[in-house]
Amino acid sequence: MPDMNSNYSDDRWGNIDADIYDWSIKVFRALRKMLSVNVQMDAASQINQGDIFLFNHFSRFETFIPQYMIYEQTGDYCCSIASSEFFVGDTLLANYLKNVGAVPHDHPRLFSLLAGQIIRGRKVIIFPEGGMVKDRRVLDKRGHYSIYSRITGERRKQHTGPAVLAQGLETFKACVRNAYKNKNTALLMHWKNEFEVDNLEQLLMQALKPTLIVPANITFYPIRSTENILHKGVEMLSKGLSLRQTEELLIEGNIIFKDTDMHIRMGKPVAPYHVWHWWNRSLLERCTVGFCSLDDAFDFHADAKTWKQKLFRYYFKKNAAIARNLYMEEMYANVTINLCHLASTLIMHSLEQNQEKIEKQQFHTTLYIAIKLLQKNTAIHLHPGLINPDDYRKLLHGHNERFDQFIHAAEHCGLIVADKNQYFFTPKLREEYDFDAIRMENPIAVYNNETKPIKAVLDAVTTAADMAANAEPAAFADWYFDDETLSLAYDRALYLDAVHDELNKRETAHLDPQPFFLAPQNPNGTGILLVHGLLASPAELRAYGEHL
Repeated sequence: MPDMNSNYSDDRWGNIDADIYDWSIKVFRALRKMLSVNVQMDAASQINQGDIFLFNHFSRFETFIPQYMIYEQTGDYCCSIASSEFFVGDTLLANYLKNVGAVPHDHPRLFSLLAGQIIRGRKVIIFPEGGMVKDRRVLDKRGHYSIYSRITGERRKQHTGPAVLAQGLETFKACVRNAYKNKNTALLMHWKNEFEVDNLEQLLMQALKPTLIVPANITFYPIRSTENILHKGVEMLSKGLSLRQTEELLIEGNIIFKDTDMHIRMGKPVAPYHVWHWWNRSLLERCTVGFCSLDDAFDFHADAKTWKQKLFRYYFKKNAAIARNLYMEEMYANVTINLCHLASTLIMHSLEQNQEKIEKQQFHTTLYIAIKLLQKNTAIHLHPGLINPDDYRKLLHGHNERFDQFIHAAEHCGLIVADKNQYFFTPKLREEYDFDAIRMENPIAVYNNETKPIKAVLDAVTTAADMAANAEPAAFADWYFDDETLSLAYDRALYLDAVHDELNKRETAHLDPQPFFLAPQNPNGTGILLVHGLLASPAELRAYGEHL
C-alpha cells in the first residue's frame, strides 16, 4: 500500500491557485443552472465575520456547495479538509483538490496549514461529523450529542477539531500580540512575509480579531429514493452495485436531478476565546512567550514543559469540548423545518403512544394547527412552505402537493397503508435498519431524527394533537384570518426583490391593503363578508365596512 504521507512534505498545502479556483467557480455556476436543486443560503452577517464554517453532512453533493456560496457572496476563497484517500499518488484529482485549498485529514500539520490560511484572510470549511450521517440521528438515548461511526460500528462524539483549530489560532494571535508588546520587529516581519499579508498593521488586526466558528445547517427537502437517471446510468455501465453505492446514487441523484430544496442556514457564531475564563486568557498570554511559529501554538500541548503549559494544556482540551458542544448544538438547532418533519414527528409520536392508526382528518388538522403554533416561535426556522398560506392552507381539506408526495413515498416504502378515512402505521416503522439502507427504507425515521434536537417541534405537534379534536370554530376563524395577513406579507416580501422594481414603480395604490376584521360593540350574531374586485384591495371597502 502506498504511503499516504509520502507527498505531505510540500509546505504549500492549503495554498490556493486563484486561476483554478476561479475556473471551478465558473464551472459550478454553469452546472447550477442545469441542476434541479434549489440552493438558498441564509447567512446575514455571519458569512463576513466567520473564519471557520461548520456544516452537517448528509450527502456527497453538499461538500462542494459552501465554498461556492461563500465565494459568490463575499469573494473569499475557502480551504477545506478532505479524506486522505483522495491524495494517494500524483493524480489529476489529487492535484486539483490541492490547488483549490483541500488538505488531507491526516496531514501532520493540518491545523497549522489551515490556521495560516485564515491569517491570510481566507475561510475554512469543516464537516465536524467526520462522515455522512445518513440516519440524521445525532442524539443518543440520554439526549447527548453523538453519531454513528462506520469505522467502529459504534456511536461517538462529534469532532473537536474545529475548536482545536480556533484555539490554536488564538494561541498564535497571543504570540503576535506579545511580539508587538515587546517590539520584536524582526519576528513580526518574518510572520508578515510568511503569511503574505500587506503590512504589520494588517497582521495586528488579525491578532486582535476573535476567531469565530460559524455553525451552519444544510437541510434537504424532500428526501427521495426513487429511480433516477444517475442511478440507471451507473447501473448500466457497472457489473453490479453494492447496497451503499445503490443507496447513495438513488439519494444523490434525486437531490441533483429532481426538484429539491437545499437550505443552508448559519447560526450564532462561537468564539472559543470567549469560552475561556479570564484566568485562561491570562495564562494563554504567559504560556506563549517564546513561541515563534504556528506549529509552536499547536504542538506545545503535546510536549508541555512548564507547569503553566501543562495547566493550559488541561484547559485547552476542556474548553475545546465546551466549544464543540456549543457549535454542534447551534448547528442542529438551525434545521429548516418542513411539512415532512411535522408529519414524521406526529407518526413516530403516535407509535410511541401505541397508536397504530389515525383518522385522516385528525392527521391533517393536527398538522395545520402545528404549523400555526410554530409560526409564533421566533427561535426556529420554517421552510417557505410553512410560511406561505397558499402552500399549506388546503391541508385541512386533504389537498397539499408536498404532503401527497410524503404519503405516496411512505406507502411506496411500506410504512403506511391508507384507506378512505384512515392512515395505518405498519410494523416496518419500528424496525432497525442498516446505516446504508435507512434513507431508502424508512425516510420517516430520518425526518423524525433530524428534528429531535429541536424540542419545540415535538411540543407543537403534541399540543396540536390535543387541540385538533376540540378546537372551537372561533379558533379556526382566527387562524384563517391570520393566514390572510401572512399571505399578504409573503407576497409583499416576494415583490421587494430588485427584479420587480419596474413593476413596483407603476404601483398607484397607496392605502394599506391589509385585510381587516371589524367587531361590533353589540353583536347580533350576524356576520358580513365583503369581497373586493381583482383590481381593488380591502382598503377600498373599509369605510363601507365601518358603515355596516
